[in-house]
Formats: sequence, structure tokens, C-alpha cells
Amino acid sequence: MKLLLLFISMLLIALTPLSCVTLDAKSSYDQASDMIARRTGTAVAYSPDTPADPAAKRVREALEGGVTLDEAIMVALLNNPAFQAQFLEIGVSQADLVQSSLISNPTLSFSLGVPDVSGRSRLGGSLVQSLTELWQLPLRKRIAESKLERTVLQAANAAIELRAEVKAKYYALLSTIEAQQQAEAGLRLLERSLALAQQQFNAGDTGIQDVYLAEAALVDGQDHVNELARDHAQESAQLYRLMGVIRIAVATELTDRLPEPFMLPLDSAALLLLATRQRLDAQASVLGVRIAAEEVRRERLSRIPSLSLGVEAERTEEASQPRMPESPDSPKEKVIKAVAGPSIELVLPLWDQNQAQIRKSEIAAVQRHKELDSLLDSVASELAEAEAAFNAANSSIVLLRDKAIPLAEKNVQLARIMYEAGEQSVYPLLFAQQALLDRERAYGRARADFGAAYTELERAVGGNLEWAATAKPADAIVKVTD
Repeated sequence: MKLLLLFISMLLIALTPLSCVTLDAKSSYDQASDMIARRTGTAVAYSPDTPADPAAKRVREALEGGVTLDEAIMVALLNNPAFQAQFLEIGVSQADLVQSSLISNPTLSFSLGVPDVSGRSRLGGSLVQSLTELWQLPLRKRIAESKLERTVLQAANAAIELRAEVKAKYYALLSTIEAQQQAEAGLRLLERSLALAQQQFNAGDTGIQDVYLAEAALVDGQDHVNELARDHAQESAQLYRLMGVIRIAVATELTDRLPEPFMLPLDSAALLLLATRQRLDAQASVLGVRIAAEEVRRERLSRIPSLSLGVEAERTEEASQPRMPESPDSPKEKVIKAVAGPSIELVLPLWDQNQAQIRKSEIAAVQRHKELDSLLDSVASELAEAEAAFNAANSSIVLLRDKAIPLAEKNVQLARIMYEAGEQSVYPLLFAQQALLDRERAYGRARADFGAAYTELERAVGGNLEWAATAKPADAIVKVTD
């Protein structure tokens, strides 16, 4: 009876954690979705709980009539298969959490002995349960919970990374589209110069060399238009891949424009403080440190490889003569004997005391600390680089827009007047036109760089910069606990 009570107690211990965990990962999915919505400013994102038809309908609606930047981000967060795969890791971690709360099943065995020549037979059986896992269950569950939390952070961080990639590609494609428009306008300008050179040559006011120079400049302009068409196709494919619609025949218009320059809402120190507090990959790394510390404790609890408790029973049967046989032919009586008792099986840790695995886990814990330090250094470096790029692009936009381009336009006008008056060759006019085209291209690149730098700043601080500037520190801080 005592043994039966013991096994019932063990079974209750094994089943108790099941009341605290479930295979349904909806709460964890919702937690990740809420984090993504706050940090990206996009309320719609992929979730396994979202029916496929409404999600597909949202994608189709977003692609109709042109795509804004917010729509492109929304489609990517709904439809990008790589992000979907990362998000589904939450369900895998939830299943691992459930598994961590279970102990191994007991072992039931039977043995049936073959009767010997005297007719004796033997029947045995045992029921054995490993006890080693019982004192590891709480620690195993804490490790699995931390891993689930880290997976949620990694999924949300993947959304932030995807948003940054989409914004950068969207701005790059916008820049190429504007460059194409400028190149087409430049071609018309070069065509006018060629016509003017031909007119001057026909009138005998200039030589054939001016015609050749103007024609060569026009050929270069046409080649540049072809290069931009190639860039447009490549960047469109990259954007559509991020949006998860590359296999759909799409040729949609981008309806937003490149951002105009503005000042950052926070200074460098405030940006760095936000980044160190709110970067989700840094928080995931902090959880990695915590998990590594728990793994060290788990390995130390595993010095005893195996301890099992069980019940063994044996039933024997043999034939015997009666005490007062009436005759030699009297039938023999059968004597059945049964014995039962507890059994303990212990693997003695004489040679292997798990010292190698303990040392390995201790080194891994130090590695996680070093990786966290390296990541925090990277955060500061990325932020400084992004801020420098943002300020440089901002200054370039203002300089090109307010000074360089107006001055280049005046030079083209003056060179055209002087060429038409016969005061100089066509070369100064072509040079002035090329300088204007170069400055217009530089202006487009500077605006694209400005958008990309702002996008990188948002990624570096851990999400939407407007949200990050107003978020409370408690929204995202994870502390290492011993």
C-alpha cells in the first residue's frame, strides 16, 4: 500500500505542471503582435490565428491603386514568409515549455519463465519510475519560460528589422523613380542642345565638333536612362520580395514621396539611452545570459545521472508431493509463491560526475555575457553611424536644394545665351548641363540617404522613433536575474 501511495504521489507531481501550461500559444502570439504594433506603428501583422482569406484580401486591397509606405510595411508584415517562419517559432517554444513540465513515463516490464522439467514456472514484473527529473522540473520550466520570452522578443525584433528593410527599399525605389524623371528631363535638355549645335553648324557659326560633342552627351544621357531602368526593375523586385508578392504579377505605383529634411526630436545622449533600453535584440541577449546561468544550475543538479524507484513482483509455481500420500500414484499438489517489494536503481557517479558538462555550461555563460557586451557596443556604434549619416544627408539636401541646384540652373542659362550669341563653343554649355544633372541626381540620392538614415535610426533605437521618444522605460527593460 505504501508503494502504491508513493507512485500515486509521483504521478500527481508529474501532472501538476500541466495545469499551468498549455500547447495553445495564442497569448504569446498576442504579446508579440502587441509589441510589433507599438514599435512599428502598424496594427496589422501576421499571426497564425489570423484566417488566410482576410489576410489575402488586405494584401490585394493594399496593392490596388498604388502603395503607400505604410501599406508596403503592412503587406510585408502580413505576407513575408521569412517573417512568418520566425513568428511561428513562438509556437515551437510554447511546445518546448509544455515538454519541460513533463517527466519521463514509468517503465513497466514483465518476464515469463519457461517451465523446467519438474513443471516449475516463474512470472515476474516490475514498475520503475525515474526520480532524477523531479528536482529538475522547476529549473527546466524556468529555462523554457525564458526561452519562450526570448522567442517572442526575437519575433518582434524581426518585424522591426523587416520594417526597416522595407522603408529603405521603398525610399531607394522612390529615389530611382525621381532620378528617371530627372534623366528624361535631362535627355530633353540634351536634345535641345544637339538641335542648337546642329542649327549653329548649319548657319556656319560653329564647327562639326560641337555637333559631335552634343551628340555624345545625348548618348551618355540615354545610357544613364537605361541604367536607371535596370535599377528600377531590380529595386522593385527587392521590394516585392520583402512584401511577399514577388511571385504575383504586380506593377504598382508608389504613391508616397521621399521625406523632406527635419530635425531629430532627441539629442545623441537621449537616443543612446533609448537604444540601450529598448533594443529587442539586446533584451533577447539579456535573456540569453539568464538562460545560460540557469543551464549551469541544471547541469550541477545532474551530477547523479540516474535514480529510479520501482516495485518488483515475482510469482513462482512448483509441484510438490502431498504430506501423506495415499498411494504412489496420488496427484501432486501445486505450490504458488509470490513475493513483492520495492527496488531502487542508482547510477553511481564514480567516474563521470558531469564535470565536463558543468564546465561547458559555465564557459557558455561567460560567452553569453561577452556577446551581450559586444551587442551593446554594436548598438552604440550603429546609432552613431546612423545619426552621422542622417545629419550629413540633412545638410546635403539643404545645400543642394537652396544653393547648388539654383546656381547650376543659372550657369546653364548663361552658357546657353553665350553659345547662341556665338561667344563660346558648345562645351561650356554641355559642361553646365552635366553639372546641373549631377546636382539633381545628388539631390535625389541625398533624399534617399536621408530616408535610409532615419530608417536606420529607428531600427537602432528599437522601433518607431515617435513611439520610442514617448515610451516609458518599463515598456521594454529586461533585467538579468541570478
